[in-house]
Amino acid sequence: MSATFLVTGFEPFGEHLTNSSWDALELLRERWPETIATRRLPVDYLAAHTLLRRLLEELKPRAVLCTGLAKGRVFRIERRARRPAALSHELGPAQVEGRWPWDELRHALDQCGVSNVDSDD
Repeated sequence: MSATFLVTGFEPFGEHLTNSSWDALELLRERWPETIATRRLPVDYLAAHTLLRRLLEELKPRAVLCTGLAKGRVFRIERRARRPAALSHELGPAQVEGRWPWDELRHALDQCGVSNVDSDD
């Protein structure tokens, strides 16, 4: 299967009985075309990394959006990923910058009345 777009969320963890990142995707994916693939990742650095790498090879998406759950009442726009200690054995840079139309995302969130902040962690 080849997907134009891959969107990921996470399974529940800790005190959370559900994970809003996955809950939102379940609601949205019924309206999306088949070329948008959604997958739920485990809440474990190594397992999530391994699954995501497999999905990238399998689906060969043109773009990927990884969503997640964070405490608070503000939408965090994460623009950077840092390699956690659990993945220190992986080759490549210790952090990577995301490529996304950040200004358009901020504008869309503002238009919907969603409080948002840029976050680099």
